[in-house]
Parts: sequence; C-alpha cells; structure tokens
Amino acid sequence: MSTETFRNEKSQTKLTIEHIIPQNPRDSKKVVADNSILSITDFEENYLHSIGNLVLDSRSANTSKSNQDFETKDEQYSKAPIKSQLELSKFCNPKPDRWNHISISNRRDKIVKFALKRWNHRKLG
Repeated sequence: MSTETFRNEKSQTKLTIEHIIPQNPRDSKKVVADNSILSITDFEENYLHSIGNLVLDSRSANTSKSNQDFETKDEQYSKAPIKSQLELSKFCNPKPDRWNHISISNRRDKIVKFALKRWNHRKLG
C-alpha cells in the first residue's frame, strides 16, 4: 500500500482495527461455547478488546466481515494480504471452538513479547 493511499481518509484500503471475535456477534452463544469455563461477561471484560483479539484490516474488508463468527471470517483471513491475519491460524485450537480466550491469550502474549523485544524502553538510553 502506498503512503498516499494509507493517508487518504476516504480510501477503502485505509487500515482499521478488526475484532476477530466481533463486538456484537450475531450469535453470542458461539462466543463462549462452555459457560462453565468463561461467562460471556468475563469474555467481554477480559478478552474482547484485548490486543490478542484485534487485527489490522482494510476498511472495506472490515466492513464486509461485520459481525460474522470466526469460522466465516477465517476463510477471509487465510486469503488476506496482511501478515498478521495470515498468522491467526497458528493460534487456533482444534475444532469446534477454534478461536477462544486461550487463542486470544496466546496471541496477546506473543504480541507483547515481540513489542518488548522490539521497542524495549531500557535500550532507548
């Protein structure tokens, strides 16, 4: 993506933040398959807006994914030109609950580890 395209506020390729598990899922029961492990309220408070559940996406692609469940979005992520979307499969669990709080925690931990290594404030001197 060119710098010009990136800076263009009206561009459909403008990057936005996509929630992997949507903020307003069409079927909230799919978000938390086993309520004995994690309630929907716990999920919303601790995982929904976690960096592990967020990914960069173009405005047009984000709009088209809307509030779809992970299984539907995953088909689109696997074809995406953005590396962070292509890597999501590394954090998936076996079916049927492929993307859940464990996936989100593992991805969050990897992102934090990367950020601390890459931008360690102690090295900035």
